Amino acid sequence: MSFKFDADDLDYKDVLKIICKKAFLPFVKENILNIKPLEIFELKIRQKCINDAINIIWKYSDPRERLQEIAIDSLVNYKNHLPFSFKNYFGLLLFLKAVSSIREFFLKTELNFNFFYDSSLKLNFPQKFFNLLINIFDDEGNIKDSASEKLGEIRKNIKKLEKELNSLLNDYIRGENKKYFQESIILERNGFYLLPVKIEYLDKIPGTIRDTSASGLTAYVEPYISAQIVSKIRLKREEELNELKLILKNLDKNFSDNKAIIQECVDFYETVDFFFSLGIYAKENNCIKPEYVDEMVIDFKNAKHPLLKNPIGQDFLLNKNLRGFILTGPNGGGKSVALKNLGLNVFLALSGLFVHASSAKIGPFKGLYSDLCDIQDLSLGLSSFTYHIDRLKHFLENDLKNVIILIDELGSGTDPKEGYALAKSIIKYLLTKGAFVCITTHIAELKITNIEGFQIAIGAMEYDKNSNLPTYRLVWNSVGNSHALDVAKKMGLPLEIISDAKEYLIGDRVYNEMIKLNELTEFYYKKVEELNNKEKILENERKFLKEKFEQLERDMKEQYEEKISQLNKLLSSVNLVAKELKRNLNQPKKDLVLESLKKWEELSSLINEKVLKREETSKDKIEINIGDYVNISTMNISGKVIKKQGKRSLVQTDKSKIWVDNSLLVFDKNESDKKLSKEYSNTFSVLSNLKNMGPNVEISVRGLRAEEAIQRVEKFIDKSLISNVPYVRIVHGKGEGILRKIIHEILEKHPQVKSFNLADPHEGGAGVTIVHFK
Repeated sequence: MSFKFDADDLDYKDVLKIICKKAFLPFVKENILNIKPLEIFELKIRQKCINDAINIIWKYSDPRERLQEIAIDSLVNYKNHLPFSFKNYFGLLLFLKAVSSIREFFLKTELNFNFFYDSSLKLNFPQKFFNLLINIFDDEGNIKDSASEKLGEIRKNIKKLEKELNSLLNDYIRGENKKYFQESIILERNGFYLLPVKIEYLDKIPGTIRDTSASGLTAYVEPYISAQIVSKIRLKREEELNELKLILKNLDKNFSDNKAIIQECVDFYETVDFFFSLGIYAKENNCIKPEYVDEMVIDFKNAKHPLLKNPIGQDFLLNKNLRGFILTGPNGGGKSVALKNLGLNVFLALSGLFVHASSAKIGPFKGLYSDLCDIQDLSLGLSSFTYHIDRLKHFLENDLKNVIILIDELGSGTDPKEGYALAKSIIKYLLTKGAFVCITTHIAELKITNIEGFQIAIGAMEYDKNSNLPTYRLVWNSVGNSHALDVAKKMGLPLEIISDAKEYLIGDRVYNEMIKLNELTEFYYKKVEELNNKEKILENERKFLKEKFEQLERDMKEQYEEKISQLNKLLSSVNLVAKELKRNLNQPKKDLVLESLKKWEELSSLINEKVLKREETSKDKIEINIGDYVNISTMNISGKVIKKQGKRSLVQTDKSKIWVDNSLLVFDKNESDKKLSKEYSNTFSVLSNLKNMGPNVEISVRGLRAEEAIQRVEKFIDKSLISNVPYVRIVHGKGEGILRKIIHEILEKHPQVKSFNLADPHEGGAGVTIVHFK
């Protein structure tokens, strides 16, 4: 069953015209203008193609190439089955180049399951015919000499004859006859080779007059002396024309043989142009892909009308339980626009296009009817009321099950009481027939009516009483006043009329009930708005605190990792000292040094164990062990674990011992670091003293051979670096400066040497080099 559609008043044609501007081909523009709602399986295919196009645009770019007019004219000829000229074939060549370029673009993307990538893989391209066109035309559309062997030979002869002719005529006009010519030039017009002869010397230049100048002072003469050569050229021109006819005939045959493949290329380009036009419009307007579901539902969030400037987003919900709604509100408040907004986006969704909303869900509706215009035609005897009834009668002639019907000002244009009764009956009838009904009204009784057996929503267009202006905001579960008196007052109607009208309304029970309902609704929405604002404030505070907490965690982690890094560097440095001491032990102090080194190794092992434990507990849950310093989270008291029993630990605090559940204990990093720092400090001081016993800050290599001096200096530098001394003195003597030069070369290449220079005169001068380390 095909989709039933009668909604030309939804502004969708104006939207399609905007999309048309994105297309390149005239027949694609026409296809876009003819877009209509589709069956569900067809619109899902269209939606996927648009989505694939958008993905390519986001990731890469628009692959289409804007065709030259000559190429578009060729396609128009092709569509209309008209014969092709050389110009048309050149246009076809440009088109095939564009197809080839787009095809290569899609294939390079390698986007699996993308419609355009798959289409490019399947596309048959007329490569032989394409190569034939390439061989015939140059980039400007001129026919190449190489288009055929015979054509090349003919043109070669023509050029030779033209050269002879030019040589003959140039000699003629530049010789003794020069005074007879206005200019020394040769003109070619319509195949004639002419000379500009002064009118008074016509008798001096034998020939045929082919034209004269506007002033009458110059005659353009074809001289008899060139007749023989010109005759030969004309014969060759005829041969050239005949050869071109044969080439064109050959093109026609090849074109006919490749027509099916060329049609594939035309379809391919049209498809790309069609879907990328829709995709670019969707991307530029932040449209979203609607979700198609099997149930009968319309759920649009923040839907907007694309033709409005700065539109207000509106929410719409219809489903099997909520089959319609009634919109109320002031004149000019946006009720009709709200219906158009809904209807337009429903049209786009059911046509497989993207919609103007933040989210959209829609079911398999079978039709869309709208009556949103107020037309009167006296020639046909149609008033506003009779026009709407005629439209409604047309709708009722169809199956209305799962059809969306939009009606503006239902029941208006006649007696209010009868209009109310008729409107309520129409709504009930439409709902009974299975339709989804959306209407606007100013009829007071209809605003608060119930339709037995059906649930419909009530909504109002918001009106700002302070400014007496509509806000165009759609508020659900609210009944809106028409504000006719406010609007009339704003339009300048006399206050006497406004006051008198208010007096008449005081005794109207329905009107007074409406006023009370409006006041309650306003109060309710103000409270809801206050709660929403408080919720936003709380949410912002929560986010702020969360970000602050996360930042603190990051800072603590960075500080911890920095301390661990520093500790590791110290361990590495002291280990170097220990190794050097072991190498250079003197027997008298060997026992003392070994004892210190043993203490250092124990401390190093302890530090490594703590570092390893800290790294593990930073990833997993912290495990408390005996000897650890902890904090009791519920009491904020620190202490040391001295005993463990099951899930409890005995903690020694400053004043007492306490049994605490392990889940309440937090590893006290500060206390543990203090312990490690103290132990490290004690042992490091011993090692520092031992280190000071080691290397000196000066070495003398005077009198040594270069090779021996190099070995001693390198070893001395290594010891000095281990000892962490800031600088050393190397005594090499003055002499001829050879030893000094060798040592300076070593120092220049050493990565740990910051700088070096000769000592002051009173400290050894040129015989001593002072070295500073990094």
